[in-house]
Amino acid sequence: MNHERAAASLPSFARSRPGGGSRGEKKKFRWDVVLLAAFAVAGMYHATRPPAHEVVGAIVVPILAIHLWLNRTWIAELWTRPTRSLPGESRFNRRWNVLQFVFAAVALGSGLCASQSLLPALGLPRLRSHFMGSLHAVSSTILIGIVGVHLGMHGHWIWAHLKGKPPAGSQSPGRFRVTLVLIGMAIAFLGLTFLAPNLSFYRANRGVIIRWESDLVLVGGSMLALAGVTFGLLVRFRKGNISANRS
Repeated sequence: MNHERAAASLPSFARSRPGGGSRGEKKKFRWDVVLLAAFAVAGMYHATRPPAHEVVGAIVVPILAIHLWLNRTWIAELWTRPTRSLPGESRFNRRWNVLQFVFAAVALGSGLCASQSLLPALGLPRLRSHFMGSLHAVSSTILIGIVGVHLGMHGHWIWAHLKGKPPAGSQSPGRFRVTLVLIGMAIAFLGLTFLAPNLSFYRANRGVIIRWESDLVLVGGSMLALAGVTFGLLVRFRKGNISANRS
C-alpha cells in the first residue's frame, strides 16, 4: 500500500486539511499565506516597533477570523467526532489547535491591554500594565513555536498547493525537492549576509536592516525549523502506520 492509498483509506478528518483543488481551497491557501505573513511581521517587534507593531497586531485579528471561518467545515468535523474515534494524528491536531487558540487569544488580548499607541488612537486610556506587557512578550514568543508545529502538521497540504496540485492526503514531497528548497534558502540567506554589507544602501540603513534581519531570523527561522522537524516526524509516523497496516 503506497502513501496515496493509505491516505485515501483515512476519513477526511484524519488528513492534514480538506482535500480538493477547488477555488475554495485556493482561496483558503491565499488567506493562510496572508495570515502567516501578518503574524510573522507582527512578531518582529524590534524591526517594526510601536506603533507599527501594534497596528500589524490588530490587523492579525480580522485575518485570523477569516482563516477560522474558511476552515469552519474542517474544524467542525474534527470537533464533532468523539475523541476515541479519532486517529492519533487528529487527536494531536485537536489538542494542539486548542493550545494555539489559547495562546493566540492571550497574546492578542495582552498586547491590546499593553498598547501604548493603539488605545489612545482609539480614544481609550492607556492601561500602563507592566504585567500585561510581560505576558504579551512571553505568550507571543511561545506562540511562534506553536505556529511552527502547526505548519509542520499541515505540511502535506501546504506542499501540494505550492506545487499547484490538488492536495493528496499524506503524499510526501520527494526528499530531493525538499533538499533543493532548503539549500536554495540557505544560499539566499548566506548571499544576503555576506554581500549586503558591501552595498551602499545597506551601509546607509544598517541599523534598520539589522533589526529586520535579526527578527526575520528569529521569527522565520524558528518557525521554519520547528515546522521542518514536525513535518519529518509526521512523515515517519505515517510511514509507521502504513507498515503496521501491511503487517
